[in-house]
Amino acid sequence: MKSILDAHARAIEAAYDPLAEAGVGALNADLSDQFHVGATKILHWIAPSLFIMVDANVANAFREHHQLNYTKSTQSG
Repeated sequence: MKSILDAHARAIEAAYDPLAEAGVGALNADLSDQFHVGATKILHWIAPSLFIMVDANVANAFREHHQLNYTKSTQSG
């Protein structure tokens, strides 16, 4: 049986990906810098019970307590 997260993965990606893109017409026009943290904050603001904000602090907690492989960088991965 699929988890709720697995069942909605495509919808979550469809909401997240356009917000996190970089480049002309995106929320961050700098091609070298995507908008991951901003995307999670926008989605959390719209639907807080569905989306968490993922920043460096959240990534650290997931890495430490849940062994998830978030990268250590200015972007939470």
